[in-house]
Amino acid sequence: MLRIAYMPSDFHPLVLIHADRIGVSEVIQALKTTAGSKSDEVLLTSDSANTNRLIINGDASEVRLVISKDTLYWQIPSDMASYYASELMAFNKRDEPSGSVLLEQGVLGEMPVKVTLGEFDDAFFE
Repeated sequence: MLRIAYMPSDFHPLVLIHADRIGVSEVIQALKTTAGSKSDEVLLTSDSANTNRLIINGDASEVRLVISKDTLYWQIPSDMASYYASELMAFNKRDEPSGSVLLEQGVLGEMPVKVTLGEFDDAFFE
């Protein structure tokens, strides 16, 4: 299960990826694929009105997020995609029932991507 949403805010906007363990594994695999081939990878297409498609592009020189109506384009350097995949692998191996990882470099103007496990239910995205 994967739910992806852009969470606008005046002070701290972010992209929220909520998943179960299988969904986190899908994100890890997509990041690994993106890092290895520098190609676009669609993570999720959902019928839900408040969920987005996320396309990761590993052929970028810096982290950038482009937001359109129903699609988020996450452009990251391939080495960062590989690093984020390893961060998520360590997170997914833990036995805790819930938690989150913030994927960011900490540069000015960057929009972080937060991956959560067991912290929300589907009603949150409706």
